[in-house]
Amino acid sequence: MTRVLVTKFPYGSQFGGGEKHTLQLVDGLSSGGFSFSLCSSDSVLLKAFRERSLPVNEQSMGLEPVSLKGLLVFTFRMPRTYWQLRRLIQREKPDVLYCLSLTEKLLISAYAARLGVKVVWVEHLRIERWLLSNPYKWLYRRMSRFATVVGVSKSVTQQLVEEVGVQESHTRTIYNGVDLTTHLPSMRSEDGRIVLGSIGRLNTEKGYDVLLRAIAMARPRLEREGLGLVFEHISDGSERETLEVLAQKLEISDVVQFRGFDPHPEQFLAGLDLFALTPVRRESFGMSAAEASAQELPVIATDLSGLSEVVQHEETGLVCAIGDVEGISDAIVRLALDPALRRRFGKAGRERVTELFTLDRMVSEFGALFREPSWETIGIDVREACSEQPAGKAHYARELLQRVLPLLADTQVVLYSDVDPSVLASVSASVRHVVVSKKGMGWHFAVARRLGKDGVDLYVSPTSFLVPALVKRAVFVVHDLIAFRSDVGRQARASRIERFSLPRALRTARHVVTVSDTTARELQDRFQVDASMLTTISPSAVRSDEVIRPSFDVVKEHYALSNHPYFLSVGTLEPRKNYVRLLDAYASLRERRGDRVPDLVIVGKKGWEADAIYERI
Repeated sequence: MTRVLVTKFPYGSQFGGGEKHTLQLVDGLSSGGFSFSLCSSDSVLLKAFRERSLPVNEQSMGLEPVSLKGLLVFTFRMPRTYWQLRRLIQREKPDVLYCLSLTEKLLISAYAARLGVKVVWVEHLRIERWLLSNPYKWLYRRMSRFATVVGVSKSVTQQLVEEVGVQESHTRTIYNGVDLTTHLPSMRSEDGRIVLGSIGRLNTEKGYDVLLRAIAMARPRLEREGLGLVFEHISDGSERETLEVLAQKLEISDVVQFRGFDPHPEQFLAGLDLFALTPVRRESFGMSAAEASAQELPVIATDLSGLSEVVQHEETGLVCAIGDVEGISDAIVRLALDPALRRRFGKAGRERVTELFTLDRMVSEFGALFREPSWETIGIDVREACSEQPAGKAHYARELLQRVLPLLADTQVVLYSDVDPSVLASVSASVRHVVVSKKGMGWHFAVARRLGKDGVDLYVSPTSFLVPALVKRAVFVVHDLIAFRSDVGRQARASRIERFSLPRALRTARHVVTVSDTTARELQDRFQVDASMLTTISPSAVRSDEVIRPSFDVVKEHYALSNHPYFLSVGTLEPRKNYVRLLDAYASLRERRGDRVPDLVIVGKKGWEADAIYERI
């Protein structure tokens, strides 16, 4: 299950295209392996998530920095907001962070990305003064390197690249989607009237004052042709009273109706002949225009940003200049007087929506984006695999590389070692090697400093737990937990470091690979590691046999000549393999049975405290 955390801390709360888009994603992906939760101060989204019985966390992060007051409040409380967001990420542990407001985009994206979280920003608005003149524009540009920035139209995406400076590789265009099963073609019965409608927030940027003036100009022209003109609108906003007063001044209040919020826009659209959306700024897509086209309504729109991608001039509707009252009036009259043109534009509009703007397509593209890895470059600690005298752990590390590297064909790979890693040439021809000359703990911190320079997004550590816990979320390979059971057979300092660092590392791990199911169960019992975080990859017995067969052949050749039986033990010469007790048992057996006891043959690399074994012998 992919956990998606939605965050939004807006300057004000109103239901609009952005909120509708978010809820469509939640509804569309919740049954497809995704779980959603919300942290927000947006009353609209909080209510909608609660109605769906989804987890919500109502928090205020101050004002969004998109106004003078918001900038002052944001700057003043920035440290507090950062720590609030940081604790949120630590507590929720999301796989995807879905950012809808500027506050969290600026403050928490880098931290979340370094923990392996997929960070997605969505821009529903045209990029204007709120960002272009924002003193934190430089921070937006810098933090965008840790995110995939989704524009709801090509126009918005182009602005992000050309005017803000976001790297093109970190952008994506995913159009808003219309539910074609709800928005079906409809045709209103003729009754001597033309019903013009619109859906959108009643605020200054939507340009409804311009549309009302165009209606006032078009009405007498249509009446001379024997047609009445009626304007109906659903939704609400801060400018409603102002617009109602304007309608009275223009003497069209008798044919203008502001109906307020309607949860069923498809029913409203079914009662229209024409649809108009004439914003003067900030419009990034025009969701309501796409819905109207889906119901085969001709659309009158202004040439603004992504709206002109939805409405094709002279194909699916008529596109007018921004603020052009006379041009909009002419468009109303032309479409009102030509039913055949209305039908042609309407059918072409639905075909365009079916091709580009379906809800299924939008949900599918976001689902694919959420499933993409949050890393592009992977760094791997290969010191153990590069050992000139490999023991069991080194054999396993080398085998793991042989299995994993072919799966990373489309990923940049950096291998870190403290010796020339030419021993890995056969499995790493397409990757980059970095030799770090330092030893001990200095090696770990030297690699930690390099990770950022090398652009490493994910670090795989088969031998050390300390640095990944300090630097970034990583995949760990846990070979055993002997250090937590006893210091016997281990270097005491190494055991202390492991006991200190492993529990902390597990709290930030992206995933943990274990050599056996026993180790996996012990991690669950001892550290409460979730089973979904664990994968067991057992070493291949066949490959191990190939590695140590030369030693077997030497032993077999010797004892075959004498036709003499023998005991054989294979493993690194160190006390944790229990060789001291084995020798004691063998000596006792020899004392009791003398020469009738087979020889004892031990094959293995010299390990920790091997001198004690020699002394025992």
